[in-house]
Amino acid sequence: MTEGRTEDIVTQAFTAQNTPTMRHFTTNSVVAGVLEEIGIRSLVDTDEPEIYGFIETTVETLQNYQEAHFYYLVQDDDEVFDQLADNPIKPISFQGIWVLFPVFIC
Repeated sequence: MTEGRTEDIVTQAFTAQNTPTMRHFTTNSVVAGVLEEIGIRSLVDTDEPEIYGFIETTVETLQNYQEAHFYYLVQDDDEVFDQLADNPIKPISFQGIWVLFPVFIC
């Protein structure tokens, strides 16, 4: 890891058919490219570039990133993480990405 950079996972989280779903942004995504510029490095890498820049999976894959910082984007009215309150898999503390980046409305 380069000094001043962290290892992170950036995810779009949502509920699909009552199932918590994660879109982990891969290193070839626009999201990862922008965040790389400010020192946030995506740990989600694939053998081949993903056409849309993410892989879609379930919450169980988060256990593979226990040492990473976890940033997520989630719609206000989607209680995706509230559904996980009783889930025995609690690998990472959840941190909303909007807490770190101010929103400017022009």
